[in-house]
Amino acid sequence: MGCDARRHPAYRRYAVCAAYLFGSLQDRNLADYTINGVVRATKTFFNFCVREDLLPESPMKKVSMPKIAQRILPSLTTDDATKLLKACETERDEAIVFFLLDTGVRATETPNIW
Repeated sequence: MGCDARRHPAYRRYAVCAAYLFGSLQDRNLADYTINGVVRATKTFFNFCVREDLLPESPMKKVSMPKIAQRILPSLTTDDATKLLKACETERDEAIVFFLLDTGVRATETPNIW
């Protein structure tokens, strides 16, 4: 582009808004997932503005995505799995429990498979 994006009034205005927004998010001690979602949505919006020639360059171009800590969910104990299997009333219930235990698929995804 022929102009310096940092001198563009819209760039400065949005850069200030973005800085305020992310400072505010960190001050409120929000979850990493929440902050990541806001950053992703804001980057998408500014990229849209660039594609539509509303801004010469995204002020979010150099903003890196916040790191999200990986959560390792606790697994079922052998006793818990045995209790689940004993609670099954039909062979279908038992098959579903075995499927969940063997594959590690989320219980909420199981109805989409059957």
